[in-house]
Amino acid sequence: MQKRKNLYLVLDLTQHCSQNDILHAYNRAKTTYSRDSLASYSLYDDNAKEGILKEIEDAYFVLGDARKRQAYDIAMGFREGSSEKMQNNFAHDVHSFTKPEPKEYKKKVEITPQIKVDKNPAFEEEIQNAKSLTGAFIRAIRIYRGYTEDQLAGLCQLKTDHILALEEERPLNLHHPVYLRGHLIIICEALQIPRTAELAKTYIQKLQQEDKLARSKSL
Repeated sequence: MQKRKNLYLVLDLTQHCSQNDILHAYNRAKTTYSRDSLASYSLYDDNAKEGILKEIEDAYFVLGDARKRQAYDIAMGFREGSSEKMQNNFAHDVHSFTKPEPKEYKKKVEITPQIKVDKNPAFEEEIQNAKSLTGAFIRAIRIYRGYTEDQLAGLCQLKTDHILALEEERPLNLHHPVYLRGHLIIICEALQIPRTAELAKTYIQKLQQEDKLARSKSL
């Protein structure tokens, strides 16, 4: 029997997330892989984007509905329940798939830095003229901007673990590494780092050269 795909990983979530987490992750993923998104520009062609967006839609169709999600969780063994009836319902729901109506993307929350840091002209110039991006550089800028890991995570609407993984250059610790480029661009924008798409590419290339990341178009 073919193993079912873990739909939570498609949305970069775990099975313990709330319905609100699922909605937010769906909106974020849709924005990241839209045709006009800088996060996926030059990394994916239109066919690849369509494939990713279909996976996102399929995952949200099941997990975005509490009843379908319960059936899926039982079928996958994530929770206990009457498996035969719920699996039949799950199979029927997936067979009758219809695309959900687009949801409005949530506005980012305004977060005040924990520490007010005086501007350092030399470091500001270094940030503006940066040709490459590393985890250590991201951390230095975050600290300079006065944000804690939790604050930056809240500002970017990401998980704190993702901020730490990117700063420590541990991309495989992300639930779904395919979102790596999008996460980098969101963080760069929050930290006021220019040329976000270009610098995100240098981060990925560096990790690929160090064999910390697969050399694949899907990452």
